[in-house]
Amino acid sequence: MTRDKMFHAHDAARLDDPARRRHLPVDRLVAMVGPRPGETIADIGVGLGLCLLPIVEALRGEGRFLAVDCQEEMLARFREKIAAFPYAEAIETVLTPAEANASRVEGG
Repeated sequence: MTRDKMFHAHDAARLDDPARRRHLPVDRLVAMVGPRPGETIADIGVGLGLCLLPIVEALRGEGRFLAVDCQEEMLARFREKIAAFPYAEAIETVLTPAEANASRVEGG
């Protein structure tokens, strides 16, 4: 992803806008992904976790969950958001360069 195409952290509040859930029905996403306990799941460009958190919740934290973003500020906001999340300990935040190649994952 190039820096001119990314969602900037200063607009992070828009990521939690309830209207987004009408356009991005996360319950359907969870059903499509079909996650199973114990799997490793990475959300590339996690933002505030709109897609990742419902998956973690559906699996009750049973797996390895990678919240990947190219902005430290966005990851900091994500960590603040999940501070009281019951399965926060199952989520690892990963800072990656904006130009990273998603097809190559180290250690997975």
